[in-house]
Amino acid sequence: MKEPIFFPYIFSQEEIRRILAAASVHQGHFIWASMLRRLILVLYCTGLQLGEAARLKMTDVDLERGTLTTHDSKRRTRIVPMQDDLV
Repeated sequence: MKEPIFFPYIFSQEEIRRILAAASVHQGHFIWASMLRRLILVLYCTGLQLGEAARLKMTDVDLERGTLTTHDSKRRTRIVPMQDDLV
């Protein structure tokens, strides 16, 4: 079976600004604008997968150390660093 060709895309700073601006005015029923904006920032700044970010609990966030702890991601636990501006 032939593997599909994947070409990564790197967003420009302007594209990121527009995505965050759109998230900031989102009017959904299941996720608030502020939650969506924070989710996008966490995904973009840490490289977490969507499922990993969605499973995070408050106890997984260590603001003093600047880390997130993911559990059961590919059957393992890992500690993901955050930059100071994300913290």
